[in-house]
Amino acid sequence: MLNHKKVNIFLLIIGIIIFIFLPHFVSGYWVRVITTIFMYAVISQGINLMSGYMGYLPFGNAMFFGVGAYITAIGMSKGLSFLAVLPLAALTAI
Repeated sequence: MLNHKKVNIFLLIIGIIIFIFLPHFVSGYWVRVITTIFMYAVISQGINLMSGYMGYLPFGNAMFFGVGAYITAIGMSKGLSFLAVLPLAALTAI
C-alpha cells in the first residue's frame, strides 16, 4: 500500500504540471477565471487560518490585497510590465 505522503506529493506534482501547460490549451478567458479562483482561495485560506485557528477577526488582509491590486493596476496602466510592478505593489501593500 502506498504511503499517503507519497500520494500527496505525486498529486501535487501532477497538479503543477497541469497548471503549467493549461494556458497553452485553453483561452485567455479561462486562464483569468482559474487565476481569479485561486487568488480568492488563497485569501480565504488566510482568513480561515487567522479566524479559525487563531481566533482573530482579520480585516486588514483585504486592505492589503486591495492596495496591492490597485498599485498593480495603476502601474500596468502606465505601461510597466507585470513583473516590474509586482515588487512595488508588494512593498506598498506591506
